[in-house]
Amino acid sequence: MSSDKPQAVWDTECGPNYWLIKFMRLSDNVMAEFEQLEDKPLDYKKIREIINKYELIDFNGIKYDVPMLQFALAGATNTRLKEISDKLIVEHTPEWKLKGEYKTVPLNIDHIDLIDLPRGKDSLKTYAGRLHVEELQDLPEEMFNRVLTRDEMNAVATYCGKDLKATALLYNHILPQIDLRRTMSKRYNTDLRSKSDAQIAEIILTLNLTKELGYKPCKALTVEKEFKYDIPEFITLDHEVLDIISGCNFTLDKLGHIVMPPELDNYEIKIGKSIYRLGIGGLHSSESSVWYKAEDGWGLADHDVTGYYPATILRCGISPKHIGPAFLKVFKTSVDERTVAKSTNDTEVADTLKIVNNGSFGKLSSKYSILYEPKLMLQVTLTGQLLLLMQINSLEEHGLQVVSANTDGIVVRYPLSLETVLTRCIKEWEQITRLSMERSEYSALYSRDVNNYFAIKKNGKIKTKGCFGPPAVSNLEAKNPQDEICNDALFAYVQHGTPFEQTIRECKDIRKFLTLRKVEGGAVKDGVYLGKIIRWYYGKNANGAIKYQSNGNNVALTDGAQPLMALPVDFPKDIDYNRYLGKCESLLYDVGLKHSFNPQCKFGNTSSKLIKLF
Repeated sequence: MSSDKPQAVWDTECGPNYWLIKFMRLSDNVMAEFEQLEDKPLDYKKIREIINKYELIDFNGIKYDVPMLQFALAGATNTRLKEISDKLIVEHTPEWKLKGEYKTVPLNIDHIDLIDLPRGKDSLKTYAGRLHVEELQDLPEEMFNRVLTRDEMNAVATYCGKDLKATALLYNHILPQIDLRRTMSKRYNTDLRSKSDAQIAEIILTLNLTKELGYKPCKALTVEKEFKYDIPEFITLDHEVLDIISGCNFTLDKLGHIVMPPELDNYEIKIGKSIYRLGIGGLHSSESSVWYKAEDGWGLADHDVTGYYPATILRCGISPKHIGPAFLKVFKTSVDERTVAKSTNDTEVADTLKIVNNGSFGKLSSKYSILYEPKLMLQVTLTGQLLLLMQINSLEEHGLQVVSANTDGIVVRYPLSLETVLTRCIKEWEQITRLSMERSEYSALYSRDVNNYFAIKKNGKIKTKGCFGPPAVSNLEAKNPQDEICNDALFAYVQHGTPFEQTIRECKDIRKFLTLRKVEGGAVKDGVYLGKIIRWYYGKNANGAIKYQSNGNNVALTDGAQPLMALPVDFPKDIDYNRYLGKCESLLYDVGLKHSFNPQCKFGNTSSKLIKLF
């Protein structure tokens, strides 16, 4: 669990007559590869020397590469290794089952598996594409199912080297997360380096509960599969939705997840001028193509509940029945410790406990967790939504307009003359709920819908979500890159009046013009195989569309696409600027700006015809 060792990334490849293991040292990108052929055995000694010397970094190593190496070092033939590989990948056979069928060797490997660290669980190539790796390469699946020629073996080795560079790119990008996990591993004396946030929460919470209880808690033997929501007495919402909720029976699906009752599914809650809908995950307002500005006597403020779900757990006194009060004691200690750590700028402890606290809430809905109790998950999320509705109702009654609500926060448009009223409403809600809200002032808010918007803060910074979200290079779990230059142009236009064409034509970063997409079965263009993860820009000379290899159908949005699997040294000269300008104009429609920017218009959703900007 030490970072004192030098680091290297590694990967394996397997074909019917070829097995490869390849390493790349992170300090200088020097590679070493070892292959097994029918007439060429592995260099077991050298491989073990490397394993012992380095902290190894891999992607899906726990479930694939490590067991494959164990079988290879035990002397498995290429035919046998291919058989094992297919069972692991195609048949999804757990590696521990295979160890009972095939000869293996013990292997003490100091490594970090990156696959569970980013949220969302995408493929290595998807992450590499989001990080704008220099070269994306994918080999056809059928290539690994036939006897390879020497040239094809060389191609596989080259392909493996590019995967190593992608792994290194991902590792360096999430290094702060890994370093935090190294620190946590030392603190809790258990290896957390390859664990997701949720897994870490489960492990640490179990350790703390074991200390408190004197024994290790187990998951509940049974859980309620049909139950009602218990309305807390401090919820005083005057709306018929409470009567509807009190009569609902909540059930679980086959996966153990809560099903929204038909009485509430898409049920509209009208408060003021807005409509809200409840969900298992959170509350949502229903705005569409609207924008608001803070000027001429109007303010615009975002209010987010601090640590909403952990705070709600404590406010409601929620604890799994089979664990009892010990859970609340341990959980409150963790929440309080994080509060202290934040106040003293102890970011290491604060970040650690943030993972534990937020992850603990998520485990209420995981049927593999010791905390699994779906009814409690409902108590947390539905209580949170009703508390927000209480706040919204109070604000509207006092002449304040809530223009957006989403899970743990609201945006309020208010006359500046009612500033003290807004402050009082927030304080009264905080006193009743024992929760707190953090406030941010906006200059403007532009929404396609509740899940896709951008807001300009008073300090000029931009808060984004959904299709307007940050580039994947700054948020790995974000959407795939898609014409990011168009968002940049839109932001510059609404903030500074900068013409779209100026922003787009002045940009010489090709990465801003790219779209990344996953294509099931792989994609081809003009007879050339591109892979399952492809990227492109729109070019003036690019004819036709990229096709699905399996059926020849067009891949969506690729008419006029120029594939760019390798980033060029020089900026392309054939960019179809009109294609990007057209998208910028469509974004104006998306956020309700259906005419050229008019500073006299204070809030939008107008029906004026769009004035051509160029």
